[in-house]
Amino acid sequence: MKKTTLVLIPSSASGEAKNRTLKAMRASLAGVPLVDSSWIEYCLEKKALVEPTTDMYIRSLPARTPNLDVKFGVALLAAKCKENSELPMLGKNVHFMERNKDAKKDVQLLLREAGATHLPSWEAIIRLLKKKEHVTLLLGKSTKLPAAKQKEIEKVTSGAPGDSNAIISILTTNWLFDSISCGEVLPDAQYSADK
Repeated sequence: MKKTTLVLIPSSASGEAKNRTLKAMRASLAGVPLVDSSWIEYCLEKKALVEPTTDMYIRSLPARTPNLDVKFGVALLAAKCKENSELPMLGKNVHFMERNKDAKKDVQLLLREAGATHLPSWEAIIRLLKKKEHVTLLLGKSTKLPAAKQKEIEKVTSGAPGDSNAIISILTTNWLFDSISCGEVLPDAQYSADK
């Protein structure tokens, strides 16, 4: 079986990837180095397959949230992978709601690779909420939480999501993507699906 040893992606002069792709996020979670595509030109110039120079390694993926410090998020994840340290979403119970099957499959794959426990059904969510375990609902771009599900959550948790005592977070997918870009789980506050 072939193993991916690096992923090529265009970068800016600051060492940050120009864009954040599924492939780049998956590679970051797996500890696979991201290398600027200028490495190919470098190999052609040397007429040999050579190691990338240190300035060719990408250390950061861009975030969608303004003013978020993502410097060295890729490097942080690579170090954690090398140490067999915890993945960023380990211990998180997450359910992703999305109508687009391809997008759903991609996000579920990222969640799994980030260490999250994917909750496959509404029944699984309610079961955990009854046990007072925290649940994160990620809503896709065109997805809203149905009113009936909202009422069921309020009934089980005895309060509206967003309360300080709530055991459920309802967030946009940018929370997951930015957490991967930063190499750690980010606070819920700026990713609320209600905004």
